[in-house]
Amino acid sequence: MAKKNEISLSDFNELIMFRQPHRDKSSKGQVKETWTDYRKALVSITQRGNSEKKEGERMNLPGTLSIAGHYDSGVNTTFRILWDSSEYNITSITPDQHRRFMEITAEKVFE
Repeated sequence: MAKKNEISLSDFNELIMFRQPHRDKSSKGQVKETWTDYRKALVSITQRGNSEKKEGERMNLPGTLSIAGHYDSGVNTTFRILWDSSEYNITSITPDQHRRFMEITAEKVFE
């Protein structure tokens, strides 16, 4: 019998792109950050915070995602996710099922 919160491969139906930051210094010492594609992944996505509301002491803005996917030790919280033509900053990564999977929380980038 499967656990209630167990990740299932059959739920992986969304394609995302992990994007990696690259920081270059100009001759004047200014740092410019660019984003390059790291790899694509099939994942399960749950949208949270679709309307602005206060949760505890924190304001929950629209655009928070809960993402479940295969574990990748190369992905960290400096990365972004490109999904549905929008970019999301990764705010947390939690390994699951002995590092077979990972659960990611990401917030939409408003630029």
